[in-house]
Amino acid sequence: MNNDPVNKVLFVLPYYDPFKDEGAKKRMLMFMEIASRNGFEVYAIAGVHASIYRKAIKHKEVFDQKYSWTILPFFGLFRNALFHRITRLLFRAAISSLCRKNRFAYIQAETTAGGYLAGNGNGTPVLVDYHGDILDETLCVDPTLGPSSWKYKTVLDVIRKTAAKCDHAVFVSAKMQELILKQTGVDLGNNVIFPCVAEESRPVSGECPEFRSRIRDRIVLSYLGGLQPWQNVDRILDIVIELGKIDKRIFFALFTPHDPNPYRERLDRIGTDNYFIKSLGKSEVQTYFSHVDVSFLLRDDRPLNQVSSPTKIRESLALGIPVIGTRYSGDIESVVRHDYNGFILSDVTPRKDEIPALCDFIRRVASQKETFKARCVESVRDQDQKHFEKEYMDYINTQFQPHRHA
Repeated sequence: MNNDPVNKVLFVLPYYDPFKDEGAKKRMLMFMEIASRNGFEVYAIAGVHASIYRKAIKHKEVFDQKYSWTILPFFGLFRNALFHRITRLLFRAAISSLCRKNRFAYIQAETTAGGYLAGNGNGTPVLVDYHGDILDETLCVDPTLGPSSWKYKTVLDVIRKTAAKCDHAVFVSAKMQELILKQTGVDLGNNVIFPCVAEESRPVSGECPEFRSRIRDRIVLSYLGGLQPWQNVDRILDIVIELGKIDKRIFFALFTPHDPNPYRERLDRIGTDNYFIKSLGKSEVQTYFSHVDVSFLLRDDRPLNQVSSPTKIRESLALGIPVIGTRYSGDIESVVRHDYNGFILSDVTPRKDEIPALCDFIRRVASQKETFKARCVESVRDQDQKHFEKEYMDYINTQFQPHRHA
């Protein structure tokens, strides 16, 4: 038996794209960095979509080299039964192999899918990070799915088996915990709440001359993130179009790693002189956002949104940028006060009277930027990563009692 001190942790990351920078990936890497900073040797099994697997293997430098990586092709759990079995076998074989060679204090699995792939952890305690409703995400992408379909039943089966087998949980919100109890009947009492938080701000470095030249004397609205259906980017663009009719200074910045072509018709209505599109790397966000007036996060009334804690909310506020959202935008109302450090719309399709009021708010932000910046930063001062990291590590040290090298 291996008698090394138990100062190792294994992360199971089923949906890992090393070439894109998105909120879910930031959350995964945040936990890995926290573990490393607190004395753990970090191992990770990353499932990379089969279509980019060879590229990922060829460019291993995109994986943080201070961690020990096992890179697997991810065929998907919910495409069909064959790919489901292959993916499960690949991950469990890899976990079994690593557990034979190492003693881990715990295994942290990203999302319900990661918890399912981790299984019983080969006897190692499994901590599942619940930060999304995969059932409602599936239905959002394909609303035609019925309860009798293979995919629907498989997703629900994965949710229930994960809850039944996992020993511990990190929930992105209290509502997320309530949802898992409702879906599975399992009360995961051993847990800690860790919302999506902004990274520690750094001094702005770098230049963006092309962007700056485009936005001189403009009011800059922005969206940062993916273009999945639940992000409601089409509704954001509709609002920008209406605002542009009221104030010709309105300019829209779309920061996304995804292909914007599905929204080309709406972008054309905004006008080529009135928008800017770019995929931002991690180091570029603060540089570009230092020139943004307000940011959007529009979510509609469905479970996956209500239980979420979008990184974009606290990230924007920490950078001094008010947030335009709906009351369904995750935990937005815990940090955003309407017409103070943000603007909360009634729904993703605003009432007619809300557009002029929103335009008035945006104009005030643009003319009183320092005042609104101070409000935003203050609203998340006690909700930074350091605060929740302490609670998380207290939980880790209490539950898993890892032994450290002297």
